[in-house]
Amino acid sequence: SSYDPKLAPRRVPLFAYASSGDPYRLTRATYETAFAATDQHGRLRWQKGYPEIFRSFGWCSWNAYEHTVNEEKILASARSFRDKRIPLGFVLVDDGWLSVKNDRLTDFGADPAKFPGGLERLARALRTDYSIPHVGVWHTFQGYWSGVERESAIGRAHPLLHGQDAKSLPDPREGRGESFYADWYGRLKGWGYDFVKVDGQANNVRFTDGLMPLFDSGGGSQRNLEGAARRFFADGASGGGTAHGLGVINCMEMTLENVYNWRESNVARNSDDYLPDVAQNYMDHVYQNAYNAYWLSNFAYPDWD
Repeated sequence: SSYDPKLAPRRVPLFAYASSGDPYRLTRATYETAFAATDQHGRLRWQKGYPEIFRSFGWCSWNAYEHTVNEEKILASARSFRDKRIPLGFVLVDDGWLSVKNDRLTDFGADPAKFPGGLERLARALRTDYSIPHVGVWHTFQGYWSGVERESAIGRAHPLLHGQDAKSLPDPREGRGESFYADWYGRLKGWGYDFVKVDGQANNVRFTDGLMPLFDSGGGSQRNLEGAARRFFADGASGGGTAHGLGVINCMEMTLENVYNWRESNVARNSDDYLPDVAQNYMDHVYQNAYNAYWLSNFAYPDWD
């Protein structure tokens, strides 16, 4: 479904066919045929670079601290890794760090109660005191789970699309919302961060249902986000240049309006959340990832969470 009752497409591609004795070559051949026939904006995994950041072992704050994450806890974990002589290539500060109100993003900086020195002090400590070369943060595709607070300073500074249930997101139409991501990513880069994990990508339908075609909504948001990420989080980037890999992890994104529009980002979550405290989840998690990777690996390198 387009999720737009006004849309009446004149051409709808239904399927692509390929045959091969090798099941892995089969999916590749099928998607190469399909993408060529439909002139997709996105590119396939083997047509894009792999981000250098993710060639090393890293740590994410989520399973350790979830929403209670703060500066002190992250530095304590970094100290623990150092004391155990486990070298970290990157640290990812997951959900819980942002400035939010009523489930909406209100500022590009961190919650001052949790990060009194701001994100810049945290990155400086991780890089200088613990020799961790790469630091990144988590956010959602739309800013936060219910989007951006439209009356906040950042909401007034950038074009937003006012969507369903009073939720607003960076405007996906005609590149208008790219300034939102560029402003945010430029600040993060200046504070010492070089990648992002972008969650909730499949949630655009909750914002734009009935207002515009979902493929335009998701595709427009992907163009805006990748345009900003290319400026600040590309391998070797310092405000511009050609990217060999993009410092972006796509998450909660396994829908066509997203995967068909990844032109440069090339790492993507491949399953539901990993739940280390649930015994049955170990088996289910491996099962999900093994099956999902057969499809998703055509568009990006699967992240098994």
